[in-house]
Amino acid sequence: MRAILAVAHCYGSILGTSWHLILETLQHLVWIIGFRPSTGGILKHVGITSDNTNSANSPVIVTGATADLPILSAMLSRLFESSKYLDDVALHHLIDALIRLSIESMKVAVNIREPSLFAIVKILETGSANLNRIDVWWKPISFN
Repeated sequence: MRAILAVAHCYGSILGTSWHLILETLQHLVWIIGFRPSTGGILKHVGITSDNTNSANSPVIVTGATADLPILSAMLSRLFESSKYLDDVALHHLIDALIRLSIESMKVAVNIREPSLFAIVKILETGSANLNRIDVWWKPISFN
């Protein structure tokens, strides 16, 4: 996951339509790890409930890897916060990929129990980081 985040962070300005593949991969990894949206729109690990049992439908994580979870969550958030440094075209590609991923997640959610909120959470983070460029990213969101 770190490698994918590093590629997206370093080469985000030239990924173009490849953003969709990167985001789709990150969405699957986030589900495997067990990140869920918390207050404020940040994805955090919620694999263990207060009674120390695995929460329903939550993937299992090896205990040794749990130390890296806060780091991965921060890296994931920083990726979308750093979208403010992307040029307008690259930001548009990122937003377009997030919208496509959100639409795909909604279609899948019709057939299964729990929709993925990854794309929605990341649209929120990206929008917050780019409020000064609302004209660039709002049009693709409002069009769909």
